[in-house]
Amino acid sequence: MGASEVCGGGVQGSRRTVWAKRQVIIVPEMLCGKCSRDAIIYRKHSGEALCREHFVEDFETNVKRAVEPPIVKGERVAVAFSGGKDSSVLLYALNEVLKGVELIAVTIDEGRV
Repeated sequence: MGASEVCGGGVQGSRRTVWAKRQVIIVPEMLCGKCSRDAIIYRKHSGEALCREHFVEDFETNVKRAVEPPIVKGERVAVAFSGGKDSSVLLYALNEVLKGVELIAVTIDEGRV
């Protein structure tokens, strides 16, 4: 099996090698625009590359900004939860951002018809 048929990733010099099934893509090394560490994400819409620390910080800031009206300590909040990756990340992020708030995951089992 050749390298072009392997899934995974690696670093090669000043370029990052990304292996996809049946193809190898060489991507220029990206550095975080805030601290110059290796970036883990590039946001096409804003043109910014972020390291893990700054991505998490920015994500949590956006979650705080999106919560309307502001939720305060001691409140109880119900969160619709499908069990998929999107609602799981939302529940995790809200738990990290809203310290002192009781979160209740709500899901509906429609059963078999």
